Amino acid sequence: MGMKQKRNMSTVHWANFVSLSGIEYTYQLLQNMQSYSNAIDRDKHDAITILSYAIDDDLCRATADLFFKFYARFTYNFVWTILPFGGIYLVGETATVHQKMLSDIFLPEYFNCVSSKQPVLKRIPIYIINNDVQLILYGTMHYFWYNKLNNYRMPS
Repeated sequence: MGMKQKRNMSTVHWANFVSLSGIEYTYQLLQNMQSYSNAIDRDKHDAITILSYAIDDDLCRATADLFFKFYARFTYNFVWTILPFGGIYLVGETATVHQKMLSDIFLPEYFNCVSSKQPVLKRIPIYIINNDVQLILYGTMHYFWYNKLNNYRMPS
């Protein structure tokens, strides 16, 4: 069953994969493929637990790998949409608690582009924000405001 059917959604957005619930969905999707023989069987698997077991468990590692690659591609596309030369801010446990995965998976995928684009990407700093609830809420509000603005159609 796909994400649209499972969650009763009409459209799937990046945010559905680049989020804690996206980690859980990706884990379930890979688990249903039954390709990971040494996966630790877990009935309850929240996103942070999945990421924390990525060192020892092949299924969790594959989930983390996909998540951080999706995260990097989303960030890359977002950066090229708005060119935030003041910086891009990564907020939340996926960035603050799992910095090794961020540096080992996210950054190489983020900079995996044609060489002519790399100097521009290197001019845009990436900041990791730790434990700032107000900034997290501001970013969430801005995301929904931007989507609502872009989905609004002028009456003809």
